[in-house]
Formats: sequence, structure tokens, C-alpha cells
Amino acid sequence: MSTQTTISTVLPPLDCSLNVSEIIDLHIAYENHGAAYAFADDAGHITEISHFEFSRAAHRVAHLLRPQRRGLEGQVLAIAGLADVLLYQTIVAGCIKAGIVVRLHS
Repeated sequence: MSTQTTISTVLPPLDCSLNVSEIIDLHIAYENHGAAYAFADDAGHITEISHFEFSRAAHRVAHLLRPQRRGLEGQVLAIAGLADVLLYQTIVAGCIKAGIVVRLHS
């Protein structure tokens, strides 16, 4: 007899009732361990980053950029850099959590 472990996942509503910042917080509140990103290396080993891990990383970026949201809301930050998708999106999500307006450059 095999035992299966199911992970309960609470997904954000699709009716646009939550903004990005609220969705990040929802993933933390419900400890959503479903995969947000999955990467395979050359040997075929898969690494998954959960919504929970991504959201916690976004909060860390927000705190580094604007500790305790001190200062003016809506400051503009231009991001010009070469990074992988996960790092880039984590920085953008952290800026959103910090109340910073992001201007993306490619």
C-alpha cells in the first residue's frame, strides 16, 4: 500500500481582485509550496523554486531596498542588468513590495 502526500495549494483569484503585492503575501500566508519556477541542469536534475520561496525572496529584496518602507512612496527605479529570469523577476517583485515604481530596460 502506498501513501501519497498531497500539498494543498491556494491560488490567487483570477478576477483581478488582488494586486501583485497582495498575491506575493497570499503565497506566504498559505505557505504555497507549489512550483513557481523549475530549472533543469545539463545532467537533467530539476530544481524547483516554490511560490513561497519566491515570495520570501521578494520580501528580502524589498527590505534591502527600502527597510520598513521608510521614505517616499512611488520612487522610480530603473533596472538595467543582465541576470537570469528568476533573479530579475525577484528584484522586480521586491521593488513592487517596497512601493518602488520599476522602469525596466533591456
